[in-house]
Amino acid sequence: MLKPDGVLAGYIIHTPPGLTPVQEQEAVDLGPSAVGAEASPAEMATAAGFREVGVRDVTDMFLATLDRVISARLSCEARLRESEGDQVFADEQGENEGRRRGVLSGLLKRSLVVARK
Repeated sequence: MLKPDGVLAGYIIHTPPGLTPVQEQEAVDLGPSAVGAEASPAEMATAAGFREVGVRDVTDMFLATLDRVISARLSCEARLRESEGDQVFADEQGENEGRRRGVLSGLLKRSLVVARK
């Protein structure tokens, strides 16, 4: 989110540096659609014209959140399947479990990026 004073703050799921092409593809398969960017979050913010770029790794908190979301959705599975439908429930659960596997295997990270224009 870009604030009126020119401060950008947001979370990004990304890959760590140094992955092999096979690992990179696995990360893309497990993560959100744009996870396979070739630049780091700091490099992308700098290339977009931001300065004073700060990146904080919050992967541990992301993993804890994924664990809670997966557990909560399972505990409410019957009601969620009724309201969302079976396919939406399965898709959402699969995406969360895939991201969890990606984090645990070191293929996905989550960072808080704060930068100033």
